[in-house]
Amino acid sequence: MRAIVASVREAEPEAPVVVHYEDQALNDWQSVFQLTSGALPSPSVPTYMDGSIGNVYVLASGASFYERCFAPSSIDLAFCATAMHWLTDVPCGVPDALHSACSADAAAREAFAAQAAADWEAILLQRAAEIKPGGQLVVANFATDGEGQYLGTSRRVAQAMHPTFSELWLEVAGEEVHRATNFPNEYRSLEACTAPFAAGSAVTAAGLRLESAECDLVECPFLAAAGEV
Repeated sequence: MRAIVASVREAEPEAPVVVHYEDQALNDWQSVFQLTSGALPSPSVPTYMDGSIGNVYVLASGASFYERCFAPSSIDLAFCATAMHWLTDVPCGVPDALHSACSADAAAREAFAAQAAADWEAILLQRAAEIKPGGQLVVANFATDGEGQYLGTSRRVAQAMHPTFSELWLEVAGEEVHRATNFPNEYRSLEACTAPFAAGSAVTAAGLRLESAECDLVECPFLAAAGEV
């Protein structure tokens, strides 16, 4: 964030820079403001509020991204990482897994995909109202790629995270509780992410246009640090 603020200041020496943070009301906002102010030093989160970049303001919105979080046409650049896979509702049970990505049940997979499609469109329509004309939205989401790889399940690891969760939970909780348990999220495909931008859609009518989209495999930083990647 410091790099972004510094770049804006270089391009616009006199313009005020307002950084809005958004999360649910129960988020640990105290830590957010301690990190942004530098009161809680972190080598991975360098502060931009140390006085070296002037005319910068930090605000927060304690609202869900399924809601309107900011005033209409007030955002120049919006960014979200690894959050919008969470759904507004669980469309059905997942009989054979804890996560829809692992399920072999066609009905469950279709139901989660449909819920995720509706939720993704709703998210984009809310952002369309907030972003200024000419503004940009950058989203880094968990996804499932063309090879069937997703979070914790890839060619780089011998064991898969979600199937392991499922096996352990079945052993600990039993079949009845296991069947009633799931992760209320969906790892969308690239095609599912780009679908709302089709010509004539509600999202394009609201003013959003897709500039680019790609799916990539990100190295696990923990395995990389251990020299296992």
